[in-house]
Amino acid sequence: MRDYHLHELSTQKFEDLVIHICQKILGIGTINFSEGPDGGRDGKFEGTSNQYPSAARPWTGKFIIQAKKTNNPNSSCSHADFKTKILDKEIPKIKKLKQNGEVDNYLIFTNRKLTAEAHQQQTDYLKNNLSISNVEIIGVEAITLWLDANPAIVKTCNLEKFRDPLRIHSDDIRDVIVAFYNDREQVATEFDSKYSFDYVSLETKNELNKLSEEYFKYIKENSESSFNAITAFLKKLINKKYTDYYYNTIDELKGKIITRKNEFAKFEEIFEHLYDTILDKHPELRESRTLINVFLHYMYCNCDIGEKK
Repeated sequence: MRDYHLHELSTQKFEDLVIHICQKILGIGTINFSEGPDGGRDGKFEGTSNQYPSAARPWTGKFIIQAKKTNNPNSSCSHADFKTKILDKEIPKIKKLKQNGEVDNYLIFTNRKLTAEAHQQQTDYLKNNLSISNVEIIGVEAITLWLDANPAIVKTCNLEKFRDPLRIHSDDIRDVIVAFYNDREQVATEFDSKYSFDYVSLETKNELNKLSEEYFKYIKENSESSFNAITAFLKKLINKKYTDYYYNTIDELKGKIITRKNEFAKFEEIFEHLYDTILDKHPELRESRTLINVFLHYMYCNCDIGEKK
C-alpha cells in the first residue's frame, strides 16, 4: 500500500483532503467549516450521496464529517486513546447535533490504522451511544485506496511528492555536495586522476542491476574523473560530518532501491529519478548540479548502492 505520509500534513491540510474526498464520494455540495471550535463537525453534506457507502445503496440525509489527524504514523484506532481522547470527546457534540435534527449520517476520517476488529468495536460503540445507525470510521487504509484511485485529489492536495517510490531525506546528500563543491579548489589536482575500476566485477554488477553499456560509458566519461577526489574528501577527518551524512543517505537509499527497484526497467532510470528528485527539492544545487549525478555514480561504482552479487 502506498504511503502518502498523511501524518506529515497539518491539521488543516488533512481536513481539506477529507473534504475533497467527500466531494467525490458524497457530492460536490460537501462544505467545510473555517478553523476554530467545530461543534463536532469539520464538514457537512445534505442529500443523497454519490456513491457512499455504495452507488447501489447510497446513504441519504444530513451528513456530519469529522477529520481526526495524528502526527504519529504508527497510531491505530485499536489504541485506547482513540476511544478516550477522540470518540468520548466527540459523542456529546454529536448527541447535541442529533437532538437538533442536524445529523443522520456520521463519518469520521482518520489517518490512524484501522483493523477489522477495531472497526467493528468502535463503530458499534458510537452507534450505541449516539443512537445513529449510519456511522462509519474511515482509516488510513481506505483513504489511501481512494487517493490511489483519484490522482486528481492527490494533485489538488499536493500529495504527489509522497508518491515518489524513492523518496528520501535528501538534505544530507545536499550538504555533502555543497561542501565538496566548495572544497573543489583544494582537491582540484585529484580530479584528473583515474578511479581504480574493477571492470570485471562492475560489468557483472551492471548485468545484475540492468545498467546499459551506453549509460556505463556515460559514467566513465563524465563522472569517473572525480571519484578519487570524492574518496579523498570523505576520508578527511575534518569532513567526518559530511562522511556521516553520505552514509546516512546510503543506508536510506539501499532499502528504498531494494524494495522499489522493480518499478524501474533499468538502473539508469533510478539515477535520473534521484537526480530530478534532489534537484527539484534543492534548487540551490543548480550551480553544482553536475555533481548530483557524480555522487550517485560514485555510490554505484563504489558498490554502496545496487546489487553486487
